[in-house]
Amino acid sequence: MFVKRFLASALALTLLGTAPAFAVEAEQPEEPAVPYEEEIAGTWYAGAAREAYQKGWLDAVEGERFDADTLITRGMAVDALWRLAGSPMASISTGYADVEAENPYHNAIDWAWESGVATGVGGGNFGWDRSVTREQLAVMLYRYARTQGQGFTGTWMLLLDTADREQVSDWAYESVCWLFMNGVMTGRGKNFAPHGNTTRAELAVILSRYAALGSATE
Repeated sequence: MFVKRFLASALALTLLGTAPAFAVEAEQPEEPAVPYEEEIAGTWYAGAAREAYQKGWLDAVEGERFDADTLITRGMAVDALWRLAGSPMASISTGYADVEAENPYHNAIDWAWESGVATGVGGGNFGWDRSVTREQLAVMLYRYARTQGQGFTGTWMLLLDTADREQVSDWAYESVCWLFMNGVMTGRGKNFAPHGNTTRAELAVILSRYAALGSATE
């Protein structure tokens, strides 16, 4: 009798749209294995490098390496931000002379131009293969943050707490301040090093910190 009543109750719950207590939850898909796990193990950027690969922000180099010390280019930078944005397709093509259809960053560059994240370097070129400085990357990321409703609003004033703050270009100062204040891009020792280049390891950490910032404000 007890078994019949139990089965009847379970059937009633199912018909009412309520799953019985013994229902088994669907298994969550496993995150992809990181091909360069041994290379990054124990490093200061290991967690960010894993996240960057698993979330699709950065690919492995030649399918197997992370290459932490490789300097990123303008093309690499906008490609990472485009992926962070969900890889949206732009409605127009920029027509930059140095960005042909087969360029691996073609879609990212179109998106960056249309969204205002990054523009060209003059002469009808985007300069996708040029290295990107830390303050240039800060501007790109801050422009992206503004498209997400983030950034300074109204009147603001912040004295950048680094020894080399006077070396930050005027056009990059707001971007650097906001990212520094929010812990997304911090300094190298006592300096921000605005004119220094950016490595893949640093980019992975910056993307991870920014993504965590967005999650914290949701």
